[in-house]
Amino acid sequence: MKLPLELMHMVVKNVSKDELKALRLISQALHPAATQLLFCRVYASPHLKDLEVLSAISSHPAIRLAVREVVYVGVYYHHSHNMVWKYVRDSASGPTRETTPEERSIGHDFSIQRFIEQNYLRETGEDIAIMSLALSRMPNARQVTLRNYGNDEVPSFKTIHPFAKPPFVRYAPMPRNMEDFDYGLQAICRAISISGAKIETFSVDHERGFSGISPTSFLGQPRDIQHYCNAFQHIRKLSFVIHHLSEHRRKLAKIKLAEILASATNLEELEFAMPSQRSSEWTRGIDPIPLTRIFATHTWPRLRCLTLKDMFPSCDDLVELLKRHLGTLERLVLQGLVLLDGTWEDVVNKLKGTEKPALVSVECKGRFYNYSDVEVTIKTEELEKGILGVEHGEICRKPTFRF
Repeated sequence: MKLPLELMHMVVKNVSKDELKALRLISQALHPAATQLLFCRVYASPHLKDLEVLSAISSHPAIRLAVREVVYVGVYYHHSHNMVWKYVRDSASGPTRETTPEERSIGHDFSIQRFIEQNYLRETGEDIAIMSLALSRMPNARQVTLRNYGNDEVPSFKTIHPFAKPPFVRYAPMPRNMEDFDYGLQAICRAISISGAKIETFSVDHERGFSGISPTSFLGQPRDIQHYCNAFQHIRKLSFVIHHLSEHRRKLAKIKLAEILASATNLEELEFAMPSQRSSEWTRGIDPIPLTRIFATHTWPRLRCLTLKDMFPSCDDLVELLKRHLGTLERLVLQGLVLLDGTWEDVVNKLKGTEKPALVSVECKGRFYNYSDVEVTIKTEELEKGILGVEHGEICRKPTFRF
């Protein structure tokens, strides 16, 4: 009996990954649906094993068409790191144990080999060449995610411990730092630009205590900036996280971030966060990055959803940004913002009279302070109703848009 394609997709979605691999090989009827689910996401990284797998997938005449998302895992081997091999688990639920001297010696040698291999790829540009060719072969890839951690879905992480045998579980992650994460952004954007891939969704996944991309990533030469602009030109959904360090302050005047973001002319959803500002600028008294340095005075004519998190905007800059987009905005999310000047009541008053023909949802999360007086706050419900222009009644909620 032949099942409709919709039912086949429902079947394969409820099967484990290992079972799905077997099902794909033994069932001709379920083969297409299983292939689409197994290979919808592929991985790239600075490691040769991941790049070899990526190249093989992109060379397959059928599998390459199933790829929808490319995840760049910016996790690197470091020559100076000696703790990676100290603790392990022999089973998924078992206790941790200390590795033996022999295991640590093997692990150290393995790590040094991968370190040399990784640096060779970066110095020669071979990693970018492989990713560029792969992206050009995968016409349905529309999403790129930059991640700073790995898991067992990433090919190179399955052999992170050379002496590991199932059910041996890798315990300690490889170290990472700001510069390496920034290199991942540069590498994947160059690959997108060179390949001509039409990426529509770009996001920075900064889990596990990492705070995002350094603004100095956008200080490159004109050719580098052009690669960024080429990579962003087809983006419709962008989720970005910027890390701000005090030592970068003098260089911020030269960043080209506003020019790069403006190249995303079809942008419909924008989420922007600066978590390091929330944690460090407040306590150390460092001047935060102004909104005009990030967004300039640009207007995205199709912007429907705007999310701003953990930022320090001035009252006028925030009002101007909102006014430029209230004609098209349907959903606005504000989380943990601190006004550098003025009050939140000033924001509400300055937005009065501004037409909001499409705005149906305003969501404010956390507490909203004034920088000059941390005791002055505004209730989130009052702020939501004030921005919407609603005096009474319920705030209309709407689910996040999806493409």
